[in-house]
Amino acid sequence: MPGALATTVHGVVRGTERSGSTAFYGLPYAAPPVGELMFSAPSPPDRWEGVRDASRPGPTAQRRGFDAGTIPEPSLPGDDYLTVNVFTPTTAEPGSDLPVLVYLHGGAYIAGSPVSPWYDGSAFNRDAIVVVTVGYRLGLLGFGSLRGATENRALLDWLAALEWVRDNIHAFGGDPDRVTLAGQSAGGGAVLTLLGTPGISGLVARAIAASPVLSQATTEEARRTADQAAALTGAAANVESLLALPSWTLHDLPWRMPNVFGSAAGRATAMTDPVALVGEILDSIEFCPTTDGNLVVRPIALGARECPIPLLIGATAHELTSTVPALLEPCDLAGLERLGLTADEAEGYVSARDPERRLGPAAHRPHVPGRRRRRSRRPRRDLGLRLPRTARRRSRSRASLPLLRHPVRLGPARGTGCETCHRMWLAAPGRRGPRGLGGLHPGRRSGMVRGRPGVEHSHLRPPGGQHDRRGLRRRAPPRRRGRSRTPSHAVKGPDRLH
Repeated sequence: MPGALATTVHGVVRGTERSGSTAFYGLPYAAPPVGELMFSAPSPPDRWEGVRDASRPGPTAQRRGFDAGTIPEPSLPGDDYLTVNVFTPTTAEPGSDLPVLVYLHGGAYIAGSPVSPWYDGSAFNRDAIVVVTVGYRLGLLGFGSLRGATENRALLDWLAALEWVRDNIHAFGGDPDRVTLAGQSAGGGAVLTLLGTPGISGLVARAIAASPVLSQATTEEARRTADQAAALTGAAANVESLLALPSWTLHDLPWRMPNVFGSAAGRATAMTDPVALVGEILDSIEFCPTTDGNLVVRPIALGARECPIPLLIGATAHELTSTVPALLEPCDLAGLERLGLTADEAEGYVSARDPERRLGPAAHRPHVPGRRRRRSRRPRRDLGLRLPRTARRRSRSRASLPLLRHPVRLGPARGTGCETCHRMWLAAPGRRGPRGLGGLHPGRRSGMVRGRPGVEHSHLRPPGGQHDRRGLRRRAPPRRRGRSRTPSHAVKGPDRLH
């Protein structure tokens, strides 16, 4: 942006220029959620006079993160965290009409930070794409079902941020009609939730869900969770009682829940009942979107399936491999049926993944040193993330809705020290460490967001040229030195060589 200045509907902001990219931090899309606004729908921010400084990251909703988290997600104090961060090419200006990527961070709906260095949009800016990262309410403040409070406040935050993008992204060189909504883990679940929300088609042109979770609570389940959380403080589960508590106590309540991310289930089972442990972990995201009959009226997967917005969805090959021990490696029919699969589905799952059933006894050949051993696909990953993705993909195929499968086969990035690949979408290794949102192959990175009207799935592929099934540009065959590129038998007449 020329001079790192931009004019929004609420006032002028000044960002900071980097190499080929300009960053604007902490731009408010809603008023700070304090006092009566803490448990209500987001309210429009006040206008400001003069130039607002947006050169440094602002406050975050996260007050503490996962101790063993892979992604560096800083927690910054302050209440003005209903904000967006905009990363735009330095050469962009109003009227450039560049494609836009809006990214929702993950974190099991209780953690995550939009100011992580892994979410910096400079790599996309090099491909002439504007990036927006969103901060939203977490835990009890965003998802708690309280008496006297607005339901699904975090979902309303997401919608308010998308409305801000629609009204302001033109000032940063973006095109409001070419917005791609993306997210990973809980952020991917947020994307799928929004696809089933009324009016989303006017805010989003296409969507990307990476390793999405499908956590969803009924009104009764959400109320029980809120009652349990409020009981930890001795207060009632209503707005008046909770507003009397310190802000830090409310932010910290999700971490005091007895089964946060399956921790209690792991201790209770002592790793002796893997089937029960998988179910507990999948159900341990207690603060999540609620079926309120207004914004969320049906299962998340069903809403995403029926939405006409083009969707790119995928998971890594080794999801959550360190969360649940290797005890879950065996998958018998009885255990799969206990996890909710029908007898036919369980038989199909085992048959597809048992080498002896699929390929016969010859498949059990001894391992040859130096040859890569194929890892089995474990039920703890498939049942939690891959099977729901497959079901949504098949349902969309039957309904003739645009969808592209995008599997990612990644191992732990060098230098990250992580054991789970759930977040490895963002941990692609580079010379100076993980590259975050820019870690994808440049063709995939820009091809996910760019679009060519009138061509099916073209919004998911790099513009121009020939591409393979993964959306990558095919390389021309190498030219051999000393030989003509045209074979002699193809040359006719006097030009043919003898």
